[in-house]
Amino acid sequence: QRISTTGHTLEWLALAMTDEELRSPWMQNAVNSLVLLILDLNDGPADGGSLYHAAHGLHLYHERVFGTVAEYLPLLK
Repeated sequence: QRISTTGHTLEWLALAMTDEELRSPWMQNAVNSLVLLILDLNDGPADGGSLYHAAHGLHLYHERVFGTVAEYLPLLK
């Protein structure tokens, strides 16, 4: 349940917060906590909807903080 609620909240925050707010220490701690929750599953059972919201929230956060994957493609050549 924590993965579901944290992931869903991250989705909204990643859309609503400013770039500066997304880079704040408390937000970085929240993102790290969500990732650790997912890693702690250790192949255990997990609700697909919960993982969807968590993955989507992390994806939105990553794009806002680090940019899109397309921006990195020229660096791979």
